[in-house]
Amino acid sequence: MTKKWMVLIHLIPVCLMAQNMQVADTLYAKNGRSLGCMVRQLDQENSQILYLHNQIETTIALSRIDKIRIGDLGIVFTTQTGFTQSIDSLNVYFQKRNKISVPDKKKRTNPFSQSRLGIGLLLAWEADIDSYDLYSDKQPATLTIPFDVTQYIRIEPEFLFYRWSMQEGYYHRRQKQYKLGVGFFGKHTISKLLVYYGIRAGYEEIRTEIEYKNYEKRKGLIIKRYAGPIIGGEYCLDKHFSLGGEIGFRLIHTGSRDSYFYSAEKSSLDDDNDDKGNVQETVSAIFIRFYF
Repeated sequence: MTKKWMVLIHLIPVCLMAQNMQVADTLYAKNGRSLGCMVRQLDQENSQILYLHNQIETTIALSRIDKIRIGDLGIVFTTQTGFTQSIDSLNVYFQKRNKISVPDKKKRTNPFSQSRLGIGLLLAWEADIDSYDLYSDKQPATLTIPFDVTQYIRIEPEFLFYRWSMQEGYYHRRQKQYKLGVGFFGKHTISKLLVYYGIRAGYEEIRTEIEYKNYEKRKGLIIKRYAGPIIGGEYCLDKHFSLGGEIGFRLIHTGSRDSYFYSAEKSSLDDDNDDKGNVQETVSAIFIRFYF
């Protein structure tokens, strides 16, 4: 029992020493405030300090400091006398004394806080398709190019080209779809989660052609100009890949043109219908992105 108490008594000062090492130094600012910290390095322009309560290394200008007290060395700098010993000897002392490792900045850096370029696929929800209608609500995957300009700003162009055909019964249907747009977003990072908010705008064109066995042909064109607010969330899986989703609302100005051709007697008759209108709709999508 006595040996156990002796071990505990010897461990107490060791634990206290380890705790005190986290705030072994004190910086006295010219505004009267003082800061307990662990000084990592000193030079003529800056005093680099480490706030060990969250392992963040911060640089502070020496011009803001009135006095520096270093562990058992005491006062090593004042604005009146300058450094009491050479800078090199102090840095050697810090290297030997500071046993607490500093996290690697590359490892600590959040990927979303960097300026970088990526590529992604945005998958919108799909509605049921009625093949007898001239237009369907099917939304193909959109290619996006996210570009994080700064830690807080993202620009994301988006492109789409889609072509499909279907033959069933007495008709043959073909459709082409083009889209070109861009998104402008502000972004906020919480650990590995990125929340972005902004606006998407663009131009979309859908061309459809249906041929019937009775020689009737029907052509259609829809043009959409859209814009609207978007909010999304993106989770960083690793340095390169992320998954997420977004929801929003957009205003669409549409223009459409339907043309009918009858050529059973090797003659044609055009019956054109032009329509314009405005549409308001909600949008939702999921996506995967890869960053270079």
